[in-house]
Amino acid sequence: MIKRIIIFTWFLLLSTTALAGHNYGAGKRVLPHFPSSSGGFIGVLVANNPSNLKKKVTLTCYTVDGKTLAYINLEVEPKQLMRFPVSDFLPAGTSHALISGSERVSFSVAFESSEGSDARSSAKEVVSQNGEVKIIPSFKEDSSSYWDGAAVVNMGDSQGVVMVEIMADGILGPPGISIPIAPMEKKVFTFTSLFGGARDIEGSYFKVSSDQPFAFMGLAGTTDHRILWPVIPNPVENHKGNSFSDDSVTDLQVEKYTIDELSISEELLTVVVGYTERCTGELKLFMSGGFMESYPVQANLVFQRINDPNLGCLDVLTVEEETFDLSPLVQDYIDSYGQDDVILLNIYDYNGDRIRQLEYSPGR
Repeated sequence: MIKRIIIFTWFLLLSTTALAGHNYGAGKRVLPHFPSSSGGFIGVLVANNPSNLKKKVTLTCYTVDGKTLAYINLEVEPKQLMRFPVSDFLPAGTSHALISGSERVSFSVAFESSEGSDARSSAKEVVSQNGEVKIIPSFKEDSSSYWDGAAVVNMGDSQGVVMVEIMADGILGPPGISIPIAPMEKKVFTFTSLFGGARDIEGSYFKVSSDQPFAFMGLAGTTDHRILWPVIPNPVENHKGNSFSDDSVTDLQVEKYTIDELSISEELLTVVVGYTERCTGELKLFMSGGFMESYPVQANLVFQRINDPNLGCLDVLTVEEETFDLSPLVQDYIDSYGQDDVILLNIYDYNGDRIRQLEYSPGR
């Protein structure tokens, strides 16, 4: 008896364009597909927290037809990379999962063959969208040995339709296939099963779209031998942390700059700064003084730029974006107050004026 081994991998997504319609469910993080043990694979869930703080996430598990199975709460320690066998960690029958909580924790699923250690692949989480995906097939032709397909999850709040079409240089090929799909339901298919054979259009590709927000994962495989597919790595992030200073806000200011944009996501503070004289100066972030005893507690933050004239100066408008990790500030706050409640971050500009006050919740 010949054993049938199927290997999974990602497709290359060419482009994404927005479609009008529902927005519910768009932008949600999804693990669209877990391998089936009946297919000869063992699933391993990988969670990676690249930050310096403990993070909390929740996996909402669904059956293939969209029924909620369970809510799995998970705490991931700083810099921790965790691996869980899917069969031990998630309830039986889990087909796909919705991810909520910290966006800094990334997930992937490793598909490891139960019949051969040299057969494996990995798929990262995806973000659902209103739009379409264009897919370059992994193989020139489907055959009895090679196949291409996809898993699609309806992230919208209504019954929808997944449309699969063959395209060639933007020209529609044979009639498309429409697949009804209920909210949070998953549809898995091969393109051969939809269109019945090899593509006969030169330069053709597949387009998948829906009238509901959807999560998409491409699948490809072989049935007659094992192939080692590249494993998608987990991200490693390196951001400068904030420093502490007893100097006042005005004493910390050295070279002129303007703050054009400012945003915060969890403990990452991103700033877009502009300046007219650049001498390859480094941008730093300081917390000036200690925490202010108000409710909520406040902290004064100031950016400092120092020119290095030995490296040459340019009298030209320069705009740069920098991201700073506030983990040192958060850890100092937790050590001082024993909690991770709301902090008001006062952002000062070069003139010593407070230009923004950000409400920041470290524990969220």
